[in-house]
Amino acid sequence: MHFTIENGSLFYSEKLDCLVFQYYDTKNKRQIMRQRKKESKKEFNTRVTKVKSELDAGTYIGKSKETVVTLAEQYIENKHADGITSDRSYSRELETLEQIKKTCRNFCNLPIDITEEYIHNELRKFC
Repeated sequence: MHFTIENGSLFYSEKLDCLVFQYYDTKNKRQIMRQRKKESKKEFNTRVTKVKSELDAGTYIGKSKETVVTLAEQYIENKHADGITSDRSYSRELETLEQIKKTCRNFCNLPIDITEEYIHNELRKFC
């Protein structure tokens, strides 16, 4: 059984013994979503529907290697390269980033697609 959907295809894989949804993300890279163990068809279809609606609405966030630290480093470097910050401000921002790396190492090196709820829960541990 194989269904072609506007954003991908949904089918049952006998080899994997589960439902599979293949689609192309916003970067035109093929992604595969498999039904989890002990996940019902209804739960899987809910996940598929969520991905499809995010793709249609333009709110889909794909997997990324970017972290809070890498984004902050890029931001600091770009500001300095553009002449927005002086050498003194640049070194102070780098020192601040080093402090963030030390104090927030639990979540600042996670991929950027972490949720706001996760950040709040991690911050509660320190307060």
